[in-house]
Amino acid sequence: MRIENSRATETVQSPACVTVTGYTPEEFASNPNLWIQIVVPEDRERVTKHVQQILAGEDVSSIEHRIIRKSGETRWISDTTILFRDASGKLLSYDGVIKDITERKSAEVAIYRLNEELEDKVEARTSDLEQARHIAEQANRAKSDFLAAMSHEIRTPMNGVIGMIDVLQQSSLNSQQWKWPASSTIGVRPACCNRRHPRLFQDRGR
Repeated sequence: MRIENSRATETVQSPACVTVTGYTPEEFASNPNLWIQIVVPEDRERVTKHVQQILAGEDVSSIEHRIIRKSGETRWISDTTILFRDASGKLLSYDGVIKDITERKSAEVAIYRLNEELEDKVEARTSDLEQARHIAEQANRAKSDFLAAMSHEIRTPMNGVIGMIDVLQQSSLNSQQWKWPASSTIGVRPACCNRRHPRLFQDRGR
């Protein structure tokens, strides 16, 4: 592309351009707007801005965009600009080197979708684990509440039974009768009941 006064004056397409676009150099020469017409409508504004920056003499990076080949197929291309300036730095011309990158773009899309699927699976798994942890905590609390309630329900009547057995042991029983309360308290008498009741003896002695 030759430049004069920041305007394109002549465009020459190489024979290799047909490989990427499907259009011959002659077709580009007969239609000066073909270069932008083959760009997909969604990318045209960005490509036009890129060319305007080049014509203004700015250094630009490579640009990636889509084109519609002569066959109607949409392809991704990479367009790398090489600027040629005179000794004063004025832009004289530039070459646009285009390369078909459709396969790379397809791979990038596949990787992106795979990452999205993995993120969704991780999020779902994390949610399942959190729900399982919550259920386990609820079950553990229910177990603790049940054991506390059962301990209370068992301990309350047992204290009465053990207390009565202790009273019986301090009453007038024969040797055979003494064995019954004695055997009943083995392993179940709490520490608070391991003492005698001196007042009961005092009452019986009156």
